[in-house]
Amino acid sequence: MKAITTTFIILFALGFNSCYYDNEAELYGSGAACSDTVSSYNGRLKGIIDNLCNDCHSPGGDSPTLTDFSSVSSNRDAIICRVVDSPTCGNVMPKNRVIDPCDKQAFELWQQNGFRE
Repeated sequence: MKAITTTFIILFALGFNSCYYDNEAELYGSGAACSDTVSSYNGRLKGIIDNLCNDCHSPGGDSPTLTDFSSVSSNRDAIICRVVDSPTCGNVMPKNRVIDPCDKQAFELWQQNGFRE
């Protein structure tokens, strides 16, 4: 009987030890490690948009086309809303992808700094 009790206690303790809870800051970073302090279209966003958006938002694809500063700038409010504030603004962008927290922060900084080219 003592062996069964001891085994039960060990298995019970191991069971609690194996449980964990995902922490968003640990999984995705807290934003403190992001290198951007000022973000501009040419400095950072163009690369993000080319990588994450232009599979769909290029000529012949979904509207709007987001291939240059003029087109991105004219759609900036919708872009910021869907990337940063989503899902309150409609479909979360980019579709079927998760945006890196530092990339999301770059969009926020671009907005805070007046949408600089």
